[in-house]
Amino acid sequence: MLDKFNIKFTKYNTKQIAGILNKGKVVGRLAGGSEYGPRALGNRSILADPRDRNMKDYLNKVVKHREIFRPFAPCILEEEKKKYFDLRTSSPYMLLVAKSKKSNKIPSAIHVDGTARVQTINKTQNKKFYNIIKSFNEITKVPCVLNTSFNDAGEPLVETPLDALICFLKNKIDFLILEDQLIYRPKKIKELIKKLELYRKKLIADREKKLLQKLMHKLSKKEFLRKAKNENKLAVFKTIYEPSEIFLKIIKKYKNKKILLAGTNDHTYALVKIHEKELNKKSIDYFEYSFNDFLKLKYKIKFLNQVKNINNAYDIIIISSFEHLEKIKKKFNNVFKNTKIFSIYDNCSRSIMDAYLIKKNKGRKKIYNSGIYQKL
Repeated sequence: MLDKFNIKFTKYNTKQIAGILNKGKVVGRLAGGSEYGPRALGNRSILADPRDRNMKDYLNKVVKHREIFRPFAPCILEEEKKKYFDLRTSSPYMLLVAKSKKSNKIPSAIHVDGTARVQTINKTQNKKFYNIIKSFNEITKVPCVLNTSFNDAGEPLVETPLDALICFLKNKIDFLILEDQLIYRPKKIKELIKKLELYRKKLIADREKKLLQKLMHKLSKKEFLRKAKNENKLAVFKTIYEPSEIFLKIIKKYKNKKILLAGTNDHTYALVKIHEKELNKKSIDYFEYSFNDFLKLKYKIKFLNQVKNINNAYDIIIISSFEHLEKIKKKFNNVFKNTKIFSIYDNCSRSIMDAYLIKKNKGRKKIYNSGIYQKL
């Protein structure tokens, strides 16, 4: 790629990189496979000198174009961690926060409260990155560098060498490490960026085309319409009517158990109205919360026995509320340790009120009664 776009590069050594950082320059680094997790740990990182008090503001404002208060992390040689931080264990994934013992030596990597989100590193984890920091320590007597993710604000981490090159050129990064090569900022940057972005766009389009050919098959219009109709029916059932079916399943399974239906007035009322026939002969208690999810009106709920407290022993508790589900569930979990607590909703459900209002208005009745649930 570098040859293709006439970009000059040279093989680097760690002392050279340490010297560049020591002069206050900013270095982007891409090496090996990308790292999986919440932090950039050196293979997709922007590196800088943590001793420079102005470096944090410079990186935020000029390089990464983000809020000025955003912090940066120190990556320190594992064997030196206790000299700089109150850290009893290693922190290879940059997930532990520790009090700094030498804030004045690395001010750009320290939070306002004197702590830092520390990354420790040893030879086994990442030998090349470790050697860069070791060389920096030999020059400066400071065993850590400032490490932040290699991306601009609003952009994902760079993944490929091409991504890294474009990000490097579009931002005020002084040098770029691609594997074992060091790249200086070239001339005519704007023209080069345009060429590289067009090249990346074509690569993505070509890859997408190949994947579509490999993974997808063509449908006729008739097949598509049939499939779309069926999938839409399934989606309507899953989002609107499945909570109602789940409720019925629980009621039938635990028909000889002591059941409490708890939740808001409007949702409890909706469940009862939808399942009047099934609940008419059942003895179920219900506990009503003072707030509503959906409707301001208060309804009288037939067939169910209202309780004023929930201290009685119940085998099963079913929560009818939609919006306040987690709040109610948490309260019950704290009180009823050995009771089974059910929700009728999952993360793609809509409120049971939708099913109730559709049934009330006699809309989509065919879908509700069509036995789609059995097909699922």
